[in-house]
Parts: sequence; C-alpha cells; structure tokens
Amino acid sequence: MAVDAEVIENPRHSGFLYWEGPTTRYRFEYEGQKYEADRFFQARSEIGSTERLTFAQGHPEDARERQLIPRSFLYFLLLAALVYAVSLIMGWV
Repeated sequence: MAVDAEVIENPRHSGFLYWEGPTTRYRFEYEGQKYEADRFFQARSEIGSTERLTFAQGHPEDARERQLIPRSFLYFLLLAALVYAVSLIMGWV
C-alpha cells in the first residue's frame, strides 16, 4: 500500500548513551484514521512537503519511504558474501 504523507516535524531525539540522530515525522490518513510515522536518520525535510510512504496491507503504523538503492546494495553485499563463502568451501580461493 502507498500513501502521500505530510512532513509535520523534524525533531532531534537524544537519549542516555545513545543518539538517534535526525528524524522526520510524517502524518497521513488511511481508511479514515490518522497516523504518524517517524523515520530516523533522515535528512531534514521541509515541513509541509509530502512524500510517498509504503507499508504492508493492514499495517499503516509501519509506513516508510521506499528504499530501493540501500536494499539493492545490501542484497548485493549478501550475494557477494555467499559467493565468497562457497568459493572458500569449494577451494577455489
């Protein structure tokens, strides 16, 4: 599912021994209910702007922006590690 969410705040959270970094807080409406979603480690967004968020059907509380490039890079690293591990096991390296 996808919704257009409005940026409502750019808080900067901090806690004891842990710093979460910059956050963007979104607000959107889905099936007549209003939801808010926080995304940590995001670049500051202009308040009032809209962004497209996606979530699994029935779970709007898990809304997040699309992450095509970071996930593609992660899957590439996992595939490279698998190929390297198989190469070690087979004695090719």
